[in-house]
Amino acid sequence: MEEDRFFDPPCNTRRTQTAVEMKRVFPLFLILLLFAASCTPSYLAPYAAIEPQKGPLSFEEHLKLGTIYEQKGMLKSAVEEYKKAAELNSTSARPYFGMGNIHLALKRYGEAEADFRKAIDIDSTQGVYYNNLGWVYMETGRLIEAQTMVTRGLTLDIQNQYIYLDTLGLIETRFNNYEGAENLLKRAAADIPVTDIRGLIHIYTHLYELYLISGKTRQAEETRKKLDDLTKGIAPLLP
Repeated sequence: MEEDRFFDPPCNTRRTQTAVEMKRVFPLFLILLLFAASCTPSYLAPYAAIEPQKGPLSFEEHLKLGTIYEQKGMLKSAVEEYKKAAELNSTSARPYFGMGNIHLALKRYGEAEADFRKAIDIDSTQGVYYNNLGWVYMETGRLIEAQTMVTRGLTLDIQNQYIYLDTLGLIETRFNNYEGAENLLKRAAADIPVTDIRGLIHIYTHLYELYLISGKTRQAEETRKKLDDLTKGIAPLLP
């Protein structure tokens, strides 16, 4: 994978006020929705940049078009483009990773698991594939398997450990190990690049929810204020 970037899902990010509102913020795995599909910054090119070309689209063009549809919330069309890309290049894991992320977002866990497993079968060196498979297991209550997958991903992508620490923190929360979850989430917040404000918002969101669940009202309020400040800082950039 050439780039590691956070991706904001096609929904309005809003300032955090309550626990219910915090849960509307998408989990950190969705920030990686387009991780595998984005080979160069040109993946953000508008649809018109692809449409005028004559003849069948190439593998890379189908991936880019799938990315554009995904950003617009046209998930069915995005999946179709990823499928077409996979048909053109069955040795690339990226289309399956893209489809897996969409199926995970849609809570189609069986399809998501199959997609991520296919991606791993093709390329077992990408930590994010294991991380997002871990998300499938976490959401379906298979916490031990989730922990194993995410830990495996961490060993493959140690330079981006905050991604995996965040997910492991959520798994520990599901285990009701609130102290362990807090430590992992704090480590994730400390490790993330200081310029990655959007990613930090996601991590602090999980910390905020943890504090609410564990009854730490003072820490929850402090974290909510941090989230307010962070959200104000990027508000002009939000769609």
